[in-house]
Order: sequence, then C-alpha cells, then structure tokens
Amino acid sequence: AAWRYLEDDDKARTRLMHAFENRQDGLLGALDAAGLTDEGYGVARHLLFELHAMLELGWAPGLSAVDTRALDREPDAPPAPDALQEYVTEALFEAEQDEEHPLAPEELAQVRTLVRRGLAALWRARKGR
Repeated sequence: AAWRYLEDDDKARTRLMHAFENRQDGLLGALDAAGLTDEGYGVARHLLFELHAMLELGWAPGLSAVDTRALDREPDAPPAPDALQEYVTEALFEAEQDEEHPLAPEELAQVRTLVRRGLAALWRARKGR
C-alpha cells in the first residue's frame, strides 16, 4: 500500500526521498564506502529508500537516523517483520535476474548483507518504539 501511494504521489515521493537523504546520510555514507558497482549501489540505495519510505509511512512517529555502527555487524535485536524481509528477498532476486544489468553473485551477496543490516538498523531507528 505504501508503494502504491508513492507511485501515485510525486510530491510525497520527493518529500520522502529528501527525508531519506537528509536523515539517513550516515547509511548512505556507509553505502558509498562499500565499493559497489554502479548497479549494486543503485539496487542497494533504491531498496533502502523503499524500506525507509515504508517504515516512515507505516510508523506514525517516524524514523530517527540509523546507528551506522550497526552496518558493520550482524543484527543483534529482534529482526524486522517477515513481510519486510520477504520484500528484500524478492527485490534482490529480481536484481539478480535482471536481463539488462544482473548483479554478479559476489556483489549480490555484498548487497544482500548491506541491505539486511540496513533494514535492521532502520527497524531499530523507529521513534517511540
């Protein structure tokens, strides 16, 4: 439902993109430092934006900035809901199967780790939880 809302409302999508870029600059910095190809970076950034937008829209108090130290280790808190984890799995499967720019298996593994840790960090960044 969140993504359908964003597809239909350019202004809301732009507002959420600006919130993502401003509030999650540490997350984006870690992504920049990961040394991914343009395709890998694009997939990871887009997927993390989508997750940020879903959580921002679905959690009324909103999100704080993520703790970027969480991106260097395996998540130690309860995981994000299964639906969000399945969304990540499906999106990365599609990126691997992309006809024009499929992600190589090595890079897919790196993107998967970054996005999984990013999702856990975003989940923990919920305000008032």
